[in-house]
Amino acid sequence: WKKPSVKAGDDGEGPARGLALDIDPRYPGFECWAVGAGLGNQLWDVKGNQIADKTPSCNMGVYWDGDDLSEILNGSTIGKWDWIGAKTDTLIDGKEFGCVSNNGTKATPALVADFLGDWREEVIWRTEDNVLQLLCLPDIRVPDDKRAGVYEVLTLINEQVWLGHFDLWSNGGVLLYRHGLMLGDEGLLTIAQAQTVIEAAIDECDRFYPAFQFILWGDKTPAEALASAMVDAQGEA
Repeated sequence: WKKPSVKAGDDGEGPARGLALDIDPRYPGFECWAVGAGLGNQLWDVKGNQIADKTPSCNMGVYWDGDDLSEILNGSTIGKWDWIGAKTDTLIDGKEFGCVSNNGTKATPALVADFLGDWREEVIWRTEDNVLQLLCLPDIRVPDDKRAGVYEVLTLINEQVWLGHFDLWSNGGVLLYRHGLMLGDEGLLTIAQAQTVIEAAIDECDRFYPAFQFILWGDKTPAEALASAMVDAQGEA
């Protein structure tokens, strides 16, 4: 199926951009939408039927939070489409961490990829002062009654981390690993630097993930949780 342009844009061209993602579980397959040339505010199913008169931003998608649906990536913001309220709910805003997007109105991040091998995608943004910020989220949300223990174990863990640090995002209680890297005036990162930073992030998330589990679900004290997580296996099975 196809949708004809209703009218040309101000520049005489057709639609500016389009996007297809699975954002509404009520309909099979991907939903799609476009902007420009009179095609805005129309969300279509796989058969070309209009299913909503509002749409998310039409920039990029990311498979980020690990559920069956895609998320909306626009500039430095990752959002979730609320198909009931027909609006985008913000999951994380990189601006709160000093992050910005690239390429002007294209508003792209530095990198989107599943470099942790966790069957979902991670996002890397830069900062305005040419600092590359790496954010990794180990898929842990901390309830209010567990925050005191998590804050304490965060302090103990960060004493052990040699590159980057763990933090708790105040909006939503999301646990994350953060690391900033100065890029210099040219704003470039070598392959070796990128590999070192990503491998360090993976190693630290794998290393300390059990400590947070022990706090949230094992009812251990922060000291006990860290000690249990730091036990190294001896020998080979």
